[in-house]
Amino acid sequence: MVDEKAVIISKLSKLGFPVYSELPHDFEEKHLPVLWVQHVGPAARRQAINSRGIDYVDLDIDLFVSLDMWHTGAAMELAQTIRTHMHRFREGMLKVLDTGRPEPRPNFNSTIRRCGLTITVAVPA
Repeated sequence: MVDEKAVIISKLSKLGFPVYSELPHDFEEKHLPVLWVQHVGPAARRQAINSRGIDYVDLDIDLFVSLDMWHTGAAMELAQTIRTHMHRFREGMLKVLDTGRPEPRPNFNSTIRRCGLTITVAVPA
């Protein structure tokens, strides 16, 4: 079984800033920008002949940025770079099928802003 979250985190880490599967408790503005990857809901299964089929898994990629990055537009530019970085990524049997449009998300706190996108990954069942 493929650990799709670990594969995606490894790919995103090549962008040069921290990527987390869980945000650390001491998460602070001085460590920005950072990415947080998490599963979104249950996987959808597609049947296949003579195999268990393919699971379609959605993962959220949240980008946390400073107020300066947010107000200058650098946050959305970086989110678009992340989208391009993940577009049609393939490793072994894992393949990114879709990269959603980056959207603003609810604020993390008064000094940290968040935007993100959802990707759909196909993995063997």
